[in-house]
Amino acid sequence: MYFISHYTLLPEKEIKSLKIEYRIRILVVLLFFISCAMIIGICSLLPSYILSYAQEKNSVQKVQSINESLDKDHDIFSADLLGSYKIIKKIKLEQNNIIFSNYLKKIDSYKNDFIVFNSFQLSKSQETSSSTSEMILQGKAKTRNSILQFKKVLESNSEILKVELPLSDLTKNKDIDFAFRIKFK
Repeated sequence: MYFISHYTLLPEKEIKSLKIEYRIRILVVLLFFISCAMIIGICSLLPSYILSYAQEKNSVQKVQSINESLDKDHDIFSADLLGSYKIIKKIKLEQNNIIFSNYLKKIDSYKNDFIVFNSFQLSKSQETSSSTSEMILQGKAKTRNSILQFKKVLESNSEILKVELPLSDLTKNKDIDFAFRIKFK
């Protein structure tokens, strides 16, 4: 290894102090660039931090709202279940059970192709002396004769006490809206 000496007019002590100052300046410039890099890095991470913070806050709010809705749904479900239980208990206690589906099947079997049922309403008689039930049957018939024929078939049934058809339903000849009141034994 060769040592190259430079010829200068400065004394050795000054050369050493200049070398130290030079190294300090390089270190200061290096630290300045490192601090600038750190500031740029922090600034580039700041939007990600803000976005993740907002998403975390939104997620926490969603979890809270889901928990609240589950509590509300639980209360609604419990109330519905209690209501259903009361209805079932009431049905079990009722002694004179009337099976309305049997009435519907019988009336449907008497229907001809010219009659269409739109609605029906079934009710049990409130009178304590009789255990009858009543049906109001509404529909549409193509002809007057089809309504009259249907009424005769209903009246011939031994389980039917009374069949009422308002005369106003028979004023038209075709496409007639009707409403039967049928009382069962």
